[in-house]
Amino acid sequence: EARAARLHGAHIAFETVSVGATLHLRMAAALAEGRTGLANAAREPEIVDMAALLNAMGGRVTGAGTDRIDVEGVNRLHGAVHDNLPDRIEAGTFLVLSLMSRGALAVRGVPRAHLAALEAKLREAGGALQEEDGTVRVAGPDRWRAADISTVPYPGFVTDLQAPWTTLMALAEGTAVIRETIYENRFQHVSELDRMGADIAVRGSTAIIRGIRALKGAPVMVSDLRAGAALVLAGLAAEGTTEIHRVYHLDRGYERLTEKLRAVGADIERVPGPQV
Repeated sequence: EARAARLHGAHIAFETVSVGATLHLRMAAALAEGRTGLANAAREPEIVDMAALLNAMGGRVTGAGTDRIDVEGVNRLHGAVHDNLPDRIEAGTFLVLSLMSRGALAVRGVPRAHLAALEAKLREAGGALQEEDGTVRVAGPDRWRAADISTVPYPGFVTDLQAPWTTLMALAEGTAVIRETIYENRFQHVSELDRMGADIAVRGSTAIIRGIRALKGAPVMVSDLRAGAALVLAGLAAEGTTEIHRVYHLDRGYERLTEKLRAVGADIERVPGPQV
């Protein structure tokens, strides 16, 4: 529990780059008295987008998109109209699925400028990106190649796409190495993919994936939002039926996912779970 008549400006240097910390402290600084400087700030597109909203509401934010953000506090904010950025993680998940479907899936509204690291890895895996009339497809061979990734802050490979990439690599030709440098314990989807026949070994913050030709349907459990996306992709690619439990995690980051996938031909259905 915290109280203050009004916060005052300060110089804050983050020990590690954090999107959440950057967003929260900048919002606090917007109405604080005086000037606040945030050093080693996150640079993600969402950071820039929120700065645009705050400024439209009367805030005074500069430097968004760089590692130094300055905020001059104001007495009050007012209403504004703002269009959010397209969700780059949702778009990136569908681009991975497009390669898994050999280009059969076309994705509209892809913020390609924000997904350069993913696009580079899709090409390394053998994907060919095709854009036409505002849609993007990722066509590729019957079996794509293994491609290593290391998750890093933006503009590098985003940690939120690590789990879907793991599913893609589980079916790749060759061996891929994934290094997770952002979050601890972010390989909880691996044990569930192993239930489906994947060959993945986790050693600390590194996963070694030996690609196989086919996954097999199995009952699996979602541990978090991005793990859920990975398991949905695995279920779509697997032979037989996959039951995915605790799918409510997906609702935090994917709007009407089941309906969108059914609309493009997926055999997927969301059914009520047991009452707890």
